[in-house]
Order: sequence, then structure tokens, then C-alpha cells
Amino acid sequence: YLNTRYEFDPKLYPEMPQDVPMGIYRKLINIDNIDKVHIITFLGVISSLDLYVNGKFVGYSEGAHNSAEFDISKYLVKGENEIVASVSKWSTATYLECQDMFRENGIFRDVLLSEYDNTYLYDIGIETEKVNGKYNLTVESDVKGDTTGYTVEVCLVDKDKTIAKGESSAENATLTFEELDVVEWNAEEPYVYDLFVTLKKDGEGVTFVKNITGFKNVEIKGNVFYFNGMPIKFKGVNHHDTNMHNGYVLKGEEIKSEMELMKKFNVNSIRTSHYPPDPILLTLADVMGFYIVDEADIETHGAGDITVPYDNCLI
Repeated sequence: YLNTRYEFDPKLYPEMPQDVPMGIYRKLINIDNIDKVHIITFLGVISSLDLYVNGKFVGYSEGAHNSAEFDISKYLVKGENEIVASVSKWSTATYLECQDMFRENGIFRDVLLSEYDNTYLYDIGIETEKVNGKYNLTVESDVKGDTTGYTVEVCLVDKDKTIAKGESSAENATLTFEELDVVEWNAEEPYVYDLFVTLKKDGEGVTFVKNITGFKNVEIKGNVFYFNGMPIKFKGVNHHDTNMHNGYVLKGEEIKSEMELMKKFNVNSIRTSHYPPDPILLTLADVMGFYIVDEADIETHGAGDITVPYDNCLI
């Protein structure tokens, strides 16, 4: 555990020590259809990642608690494929990730391999806006590949009732629904809707995505935080990815159990100290009812200690 110092003496800042330990992760997988798009996603790697597929360099990533994605389609062969992740204990990112916490290393969150058709729904963006007591909803879809003949359908559902529905071309797939009469979300009554985004080819659905969606309005007036027009107080806790046996590695059931315990003690908010959380925590917060202070994975306390002899630094 370290607080404000780096794990190594940064006399050559921003250079790195000559000897940096590495962890090598190797996995063999079988791919039947190499004509598909294959994207590998790392949800959490400390400190940096060099990715190789079948002996060829694919890419590099820093940002320990942020997702890193690589399109590995062109590196794959039919049949057996080798994926190697070379993870360094320290990197230049270490200078930016000097949080007061236990310092651990390696792949600590899920690694996902997704297979898509050559035209696929890459991402969706959802934005809500309160206007005159009602809400506008804008859904922007990012479709990769040849969009000829493709459309995107968006449907907002409240249990079995359709609240809004629309369809647009996949080339410019942005849909806005205005003046929706919806129930607002808050931590005490976390009312959520199901938002379905469907990519269609010649009218037939080929990709389906479901998003849990809530409607809320946030304002800060002076020193008072207003949520849906009402002043509120955050009664929260700091949350770290910490398991007494597995370190940073937390299963979904463990995260849910921790949040259930928070609810029992009337906790209504979570500060994700000091980095973005596992995505499942944010989804559970929507459903269970928690306000989230989502922090960025950046803290440079150690830079303030660089002028101090490290023998004199306090841990």
C-alpha cells in the first residue's frame, strides 16, 4: 500500500526504470469464421498492455481502469489462434495513476472477444434533456461497415408498454423523441425503462441491444445540489476494487453484495475512488438506486514528492 509516492524512484522523470517486471498472458482460441469482425476488449489492465495475435503486434494501451479495444480481424487464421498479452508492472501511465491504494498489477477485469457481421452496431449514445416538465430523448447509433439497406430502430419500453418508437437509416442513425411523459429516476425510487436498439437489414433485425435507461435532471445552485428540482444530500462511501483473496479481481456477485450492504446502512451514493468502476457497478446503481461520483483514473501525488529524497518519503 502506498499513498502519495511512486513505486520506484522517479529521478529520471518521466523516464522509466531500466528493469520493469512483465506478466505474460497466453491463450489459444479456435476461430471458425475469419470473414467476421472480431474485437477483443480488456476491461482492466495494470499498468500497460502490448497485444500480439499469432506473433504479430496488434497494439498498445495505457489507462488501467479504462476499457481497451482492438480489432484483431486481420490477424486471425481459420482454426487455432494464439493471443498474447504482455503486461508491464510500470509504464509512463504509472506517473498519472498514483492513487492512495494497494498497488497491484496484471489483468484484473474481464477480457471479452466479440464477433460481428461486417456491418455492425459499434456504439450507442443516449442523452436526455428536461424541457418544460417533460423529457426529450436522443439516441445516436454508430454503425460500422457498408450501411446500404440497413436501418436502426429505437424503442423505449415501460414494462409492456411502448413509450416511444422510431426508425432511421443506419448511415445517419440519430433519433430524437420529444415531450416524453416519464417517471423520473432517483436513488430512493430508481425507476428505469428498457431501451431497445435494433440494427435491421432489409427490414429484418440482425443485431439487438438493450440498455437500462433512466430520466433525471441535475443542477447545482450555489452550494446546494438539486436532483429533479429537489435539494438532496449525498450519504455515500468510497468504493475500491478490493477482495481479501483476489485483490482487484471482483466478481459481479461480490459487487452486488457490497451494494446490498450499503443499502442496509442507508448509503445513497458511491464515489468510485479513484478510477472508473467495472461497468456492472454502474448498471447495478441504475437498478438498485445509487448516485455515482465517477472518478477518472488520474492522480499525480507522486509528482509533488519528486523534489524530496525518496528515503525520506512517508508511505
